[in-house]
Amino acid sequence: MVLGRGLQLTLAGVVIGVLAALAATRLISTMIYGVTASDPMTFVAVTIFLMLVTLLACYVPARRATRVDPLAALRYELLARRLHRGEQVSESEALLWKSRSGR
Repeated sequence: MVLGRGLQLTLAGVVIGVLAALAATRLISTMIYGVTASDPMTFVAVTIFLMLVTLLACYVPARRATRVDPLAALRYELLARRLHRGEQVSESEALLWKSRSGR
């Protein structure tokens, strides 16, 4: 789910970026050396590189999230909201908050 959404956004960005780069070929042709402004290998290489970086950037947090106990995460989130609102919490809940947040 997280990887799919991240790759959808990346694909949309790559399409927009490639179209913008193709539209700006006259401007960038004077700034680059050794490659034509519309070199297909460069566009393919950059696209693949961006997709791999995005896949890694989405995979790492998704993988970390799978290691968290959902019930513990929900309890911690509820405790954080209660503390943020200034509600009273038990001593054991306060200790949990301190141990998790480093405060």
